[in-house]
Amino acid sequence: MRKVEEVFERKRFDLITCMGNTLVHLGSYAELCRFFDSVYSLLNKQGVFAAQIVNYDNVLINGVNAFKNIEDDEFLFVRENEIIEKGEKIEFSGELIIKKTGEKFRNKVSLYPADSNDVMGGLDDAGFSLIKFYGDFDKGTFSETSNALIFIAEK
Repeated sequence: MRKVEEVFERKRFDLITCMGNTLVHLGSYAELCRFFDSVYSLLNKQGVFAAQIVNYDNVLINGVNAFKNIEDDEFLFVRENEIIEKGEKIEFSGELIIKKTGEKFRNKVSLYPADSNDVMGGLDDAGFSLIKFYGDFDKGTFSETSNALIFIAEK
């Protein structure tokens, strides 16, 4: 994500998406803003940027540190957060359990907890207009207690 303009140097798009809480792997608010600037420059006129992250308002304000497990017949994925530096870093822990074998795979990664103010400010500063926030993929109302922050921003 840090080199998106280099990778797509001469291309322009009508739609750019960023799903699965990937934005928060950027290390800081400054990096988030640089990424939004890059996305803006890669969009055609009236192009759309759509993304989804965990609602870090809910994590930071309400102290939510565990998420609903993801499970099917073959695996179980357990996810938790631990606040390291309020508003600066969160340590995300994940454990994937393969049900058939009982194998467990664990990972931890430091994330930047971009809240709704960070996202709105960064998108606005990059030049986006018509910025809409949703709390789920059914376009439910976004609030402090929504599980997700889904946004759509138009150039």
